[in-house]
Amino acid sequence: MKKPFLPLALLAIGVSFCLAAKMAQALPKMIGEPGHRVRMLTAGNRGPVVVLDTFGAMASDMWGSIQWRCSEFSRVVSYDHLGTGGSDAGSKPRDARHIATELHTALHAAKLEPPYVLVGYSFGGPYSRVFADLFPNEVSGMVLIDPSPEEMFDWLKVHRPELNRASAKDEAEQNEFACTYISLNQARAGKVPNVPLTLITAMRPYGEMDHRLRPQWLGAHNRWLEQIPGAQQIVTDRSDHGIIWEEPDLVVETICKVVNQARR
Repeated sequence: MKKPFLPLALLAIGVSFCLAAKMAQALPKMIGEPGHRVRMLTAGNRGPVVVLDTFGAMASDMWGSIQWRCSEFSRVVSYDHLGTGGSDAGSKPRDARHIATELHTALHAAKLEPPYVLVGYSFGGPYSRVFADLFPNEVSGMVLIDPSPEEMFDWLKVHRPELNRASAKDEAEQNEFACTYISLNQARAGKVPNVPLTLITAMRPYGEMDHRLRPQWLGAHNRWLEQIPGAQQIVTDRSDHGIIWEEPDLVVETICKVVNQARR
């Protein structure tokens, strides 16, 4: 039996190493000290580091193809909040400042050095804003994807108090849902650094009640953006609040543009 031609053998070995590296990259890792480990998935190599965040009850896996597509032009990280998903338990209460500080610790433990482009979807918007307020010198850009505006929640508290009401169990556990208004007030009190920022507002209603609430949501986004010099807004009527599943192309394109602005 003839031996394989040496260059072909070396090529096969090289391909095997590349596949092994890609497979290793595709697997989440536990980052941090025992008891405070964060389940984190990274992809891509080029800076800045794009940090994907949302409400803790939504597992990091929900980003799906968005993370892998963004990894073609930047390093991207998604993670499970402490106390949720595959991460260890975190300290209480589970408010935005706790969550942002834990994320900051995990990023540095994973040797994911700044600058960061923060991408906050839904309630990840307030979390990203609080992170940017706490660590402004480490943030080079922000993308807020249909973020939860504190003004809207103020309106709901008065006009629709039955919505977003934490149960006694939530209150006892001091979980993220119970800390909704604490986190929103922390975001309200924070400052946004002077970095490229784009906010996407989804305007297609997903039900009769949302049909009445969407104009309030848009107005809250507009009034908040008036306070942020240079901020950009994209309004789409092609998706509802599930925009990351319904318009992933728009999400990826927006992140790419802000990453390029941050590099410049």
